Amino acid sequence: TGWKWFWVVGNLTIALIIFLIIWFGSGSVLESITRHGETLEVPDFQGKTLEEAEKLASDAGVRLQVTDSIYVKERRGTVDRQDPMPGSKVKKDRKIRVVMRAKGIRKVVVPNLVGYSTRQALAELGSRGLLVGTIIYDDKVPTSNNVLEQRYRGREIMPGDSVEAESTIDLVVGLSSEDCETRIPDVTDKKGTEAVRLLHNYYLNVRCKYDREVNTSEERANAVVYKQTPAPSDLPVQMGIDVTLYLRNEASEK
Repeated sequence: TGWKWFWVVGNLTIALIIFLIIWFGSGSVLESITRHGETLEVPDFQGKTLEEAEKLASDAGVRLQVTDSIYVKERRGTVDRQDPMPGSKVKKDRKIRVVMRAKGIRKVVVPNLVGYSTRQALAELGSRGLLVGTIIYDDKVPTSNNVLEQRYRGREIMPGDSVEAESTIDLVVGLSSEDCETRIPDVTDKKGTEAVRLLHNYYLNVRCKYDREVNTSEERANAVVYKQTPAPSDLPVQMGIDVTLYLRNEASEK
């Protein structure tokens, strides 16, 4: 019976060895497939052209997926934002979603604003993706706040003409001696875009001065007013006077 016992033990030993080989082998294969525990750091694609970003992604072991494009005047044809953010940990071959800044120039049609009230004209320009420049008041006209003329780069521009999106349109507006006063609201701690819109609604012109760290259009849009001159007042002032805003990055306030 000794040889039988030896045979049983031998077969069990061989079976155990085969089982262990299969177990560890399959575990290694599975780990290789899933790359369990292996992560890569997502590069910063923002500001890169698509070609630069794709090469950077290939070198880093991830892939790019363009999900949208937006119109921004600055750094056209580059990555505007990404998801996941730079520095995030992901697995190899992960798709990184990016939004591109369009290469082309977007044109918009200038509407006919003549005869509109100032507030109607401001709303119409905003809906078309155009900016309000200077509101020029003409006291030779008996009615206040009706648009008499629209100008682009110092010259009259006709309805139907095309200009680049976010171009600035100046308005010539009537000013009656009997209805020519407004007041200066407090816009400190407001974002620049909101502050400008509010002051325009009070029939005031706006000049913006940004701190040095405010450089891009996005930073300017999110900059916060920390000082204004003249100071806020409930005393009457003439429509069309200049209010200067001083703005800085929101983070600078903290």
